[in-house]
Amino acid sequence: MLSSEEVERIRSDFPVFKKIIHMAAAGISPMPICAIEAIKDGIRRIYHNWDWSWVEEVKKNCRETLAHLVNADSDEVALIRSTTEGINAVASGIAWKEGENIVIDDLEYPANVLPWYHQAKKHGLEVRIVKSENGFLHTQAFQEKIDERTRVVAVSHVQFVNGFRLDLKELSKMAHEVGALLFVDAIQSIGAMNVDVKELGIDTMSAGGYKWMCGPADTGLLYVKKEVLGEINPQYIGFESLKKEEEKELWGEVVTGLGYVRDYKKLSSTAKRFEYGSRSAPLVAGLKSAIDYLLKIGINRIERRIEMLVDYLMKRLEEEGYSTITPLDKKHRAGIVNFRPGLDLKREEDVKRFDSKLKERGIVISIRGGGIRASCHFFNKVEDIDKLLEAVKAIANEV
Repeated sequence: MLSSEEVERIRSDFPVFKKIIHMAAAGISPMPICAIEAIKDGIRRIYHNWDWSWVEEVKKNCRETLAHLVNADSDEVALIRSTTEGINAVASGIAWKEGENIVIDDLEYPANVLPWYHQAKKHGLEVRIVKSENGFLHTQAFQEKIDERTRVVAVSHVQFVNGFRLDLKELSKMAHEVGALLFVDAIQSIGAMNVDVKELGIDTMSAGGYKWMCGPADTGLLYVKKEVLGEINPQYIGFESLKKEEEKELWGEVVTGLGYVRDYKKLSSTAKRFEYGSRSAPLVAGLKSAIDYLLKIGINRIERRIEMLVDYLMKRLEEEGYSTITPLDKKHRAGIVNFRPGLDLKREEDVKRFDSKLKERGIVISIRGGGIRASCHFFNKVEDIDKLLEAVKAIANEV
């Protein structure tokens, strides 16, 4: 567990905390100073010193760091710009057969819904939706939807509205029993808890870097298990998608002007096959720095800190008499708590008014699913929670 002294030192690495109480990591997290400086240094190296040789090095190092974070091999990790990009890379790369089905659930964020429906329309697939019960997804409900025609089970590790945490290990067994792939949207879990792709049995996974990982926007990771890399053929390719030797050979032909208008021979045998076009090296450096920062603190310690804060918030909500749609069972929750303080937050104008009143008090949260979504990250304090609830009560009394 992080001590109070450590938390204060950590908070000093986030200058924004001098201005606001931030409880919105499930939306966008602030970045530590080291990540901001890494981005600035990257811009200087490229555009001031014209050191472009550094670009490939920083991308390679970032893949290795991300792989370490989720216990993957670096050859199984591709750098992407967003969770959505990773989902589409997988969904569009599968050689679908008409009549196959995709299993999702009714708590998913649209980014993990629309790409699957898009492929269903194109290939004559069925999208099956597992229904939640009071915000809870029962594994048995998935079992009832999965059959021998299921090609992919696509779920979020942690649900964005209420923070429900799925038992991925059990779901992986169900999917693999019928030869299906388990795809995981992990944007609400990586950085907040230990995510071990091998232990959880994940086949492919996507996550943006700007939420719990405390990295910059337009960064993220796509994980594709080496055993299933051959099953997913990229929809888009470029220089970097090719096998390393051919990439080098083709670039040489571009430079010398000999025979570069030709077909390619082989795609990369690694997840790098999903990287096409340019990546912002300074942003990649910022993501790597942010992940290094989290790893230095320790993901297990971060997870325990979040558990403590969520326990405290749940207790305070009970004391205040506020209802919550976040699971009471600790094993089914992570860093997100969604509660209802008796205010009507289902109309857009009311949401804007409430959000504005909180911001006037220097508090940042998110409204999702008609409730207040408070995110507890390792840099938060119990005092942040108390101040949030005091502000909510004061605003409710004004209405």
